Amino acid sequence: MSAEARHYVLNGDEQAELLRRLVIVAVDDGNWTERFVDPATEEAWTSYYPRAEQHGGGPRVLRRDAPTLDGLSLRLRACLTSGRLDDAVGLGMDLSNDPESWDAALSHLERERPTPSAHVQAFLGALGVRHPVNRRSVLNKTLEELNRDAAHFQDLAARARRLMDDV
Repeated sequence: MSAEARHYVLNGDEQAELLRRLVIVAVDDGNWTERFVDPATEEAWTSYYPRAEQHGGGPRVLRRDAPTLDGLSLRLRACLTSGRLDDAVGLGMDLSNDPESWDAALSHLERERPTPSAHVQAFLGALGVRHPVNRRSVLNKTLEELNRDAAHFQDLAARARRLMDDV
């Protein structure tokens, strides 16, 4: 598999190998984010911790910043069909912090039915959507709004479980 096909690098050894040839161009200490460029290909990469709330900052992710993959459907299609499980898991981890994108992601999966199924299952596992927990703010909401939010996440979890059963 060529380096161009990589969207995410999760393995620590592979990250270290890639980081040896990248040049750091920006650091955001507050968000534990670093930006790099590959001098050979001019590709931009970002290193970050999508699960920063976990002990030790959680796992480090290295993501290729591809301007052609701006839309959610394009990112899903590229990462779920790249042949690299890291791409499916990495995108799931990325989107796990954006629960408002989950409905659109599930709609894409329901419509497109991408293969291989192991990639879809890995994506949904990393996304965290299978557990019906309200990920929206509860502050200043009425009981009706809270119940509506809870039902929304229960529906997303049920859809994710159906997708897991179908693949």
